[in-house]
Amino acid sequence: MDLAKVKTFSTDEPIVIKTGDTTLSSKVTGGADGTVQVVPVAGGSPQVIALKDVAKINPLVKWTGSFVANAMITTGNSETENFGVSLNAVRRSEIDRITLAGAYYYGRQEDKDTGKKDTTIDNWFILGKYDYFLTKQLYLYGSTRVEQDNIADLDLRLTISAGPGYQWYETPTFNLSTEAVWRECTSNSKTRAATTTSPRGSPITWTGRRTRRSSSSTTSNGCRT
Repeated sequence: MDLAKVKTFSTDEPIVIKTGDTTLSSKVTGGADGTVQVVPVAGGSPQVIALKDVAKINPLVKWTGSFVANAMITTGNSETENFGVSLNAVRRSEIDRITLAGAYYYGRQEDKDTGKKDTTIDNWFILGKYDYFLTKQLYLYGSTRVEQDNIADLDLRLTISAGPGYQWYETPTFNLSTEAVWRECTSNSKTRAATTTSPRGSPITWTGRRTRRSSSSTTSNGCRT
């Protein structure tokens, strides 16, 4: 649509409008010729925007991500088998970002004297995270992570995190952000029926390009059983 040929317009539902470095999610009402009025969903006074300043309306958003499967088998003095799968998906729009991730790792080792195979790695996790951008770089986020580690005697752990973040650098292949974290952990041990809840606050978390998660790590989120 060529906005140069539009005098004004209105919408029944909120839309995303980008003007310069500002992105608004709002309903639109008609204004004087060449303008519209927007009422931000987050609240605030109506704003008048000149149609000539509108860069994008409802920009197209898409999902990106990766799926990785790996296996390692060794023979010789020891017989080991390690397997893993991981999934990461991100949906990025002008005003928010959704991240979904999950992985499963399994490994076992055979005793050459007895032929017995013992499981050495057996853990999984799923993660959901939502970032809402207040400005181009400042955002608020919330995330939930569920995980289990049979080797570490962890029946189930639920971790809820929230806080503000700042996006320093963002490209299709590399992201760098700083986050202040409020974190609540609830864990169940296989040998202890009681559930423990332990709030943790990591003052700063640096996140960069995703690296391969260690299959034996179960404390990367700062929570311990």
